[in-house]
Amino acid sequence: MRSGTPTIEFPDAEGQPLITEKLCIGCGICVRRCPFGAITIVGIPDELEKEKVHQFSENSFRLYSLPVVQQGGKVTAILGQNGMGGKSTTLSILAGNTIPNFGNFREPPSKDDVVKRLSGTVMGQYFRDLYSGRKKVVLKSQYVDLIPRVVKGRIRDALSNADQSGGAWMRSSPSCPWRVC
Repeated sequence: MRSGTPTIEFPDAEGQPLITEKLCIGCGICVRRCPFGAITIVGIPDELEKEKVHQFSENSFRLYSLPVVQQGGKVTAILGQNGMGGKSTTLSILAGNTIPNFGNFREPPSKDDVVKRLSGTVMGQYFRDLYSGRKKVVLKSQYVDLIPRVVKGRIRDALSNADQSGGAWMRSSPSCPWRVC
């Protein structure tokens, strides 16, 4: 506010305050003056020099890349601390539950826009197949205690019912002695 440009604004009486990140110098005045202790300033590195894949809203989490999903039994692991890094957001996008908005959260693109934007890439074909129903994604809920509400019976039976590989997942291998791989 010292320069005459408001750094913190209240768009409407009921809404949350909006902090303009580009104007914030990290002085800590807002942290000390907030009567609720609701503001924290965290120093983070400059934004990546990459295009955003997804952003939820102004001043919110930004996702900059997705793992490339390829056929042929390749395994990709996404590891990290809970609540940090966008693992669930990434999986939600790859499962088709969230449409990537490429940072445009005010006017998000359609599924067709996503396919067009990524055309000519492995991920363009992936999303084309996913959105058309030619590809299916199954996510294991991170809330394992809720799985019995959705799936009844044994894991082996649920996998068998959804199997489109001719039982390849059940074939034992030296690296997978449990036969459910």
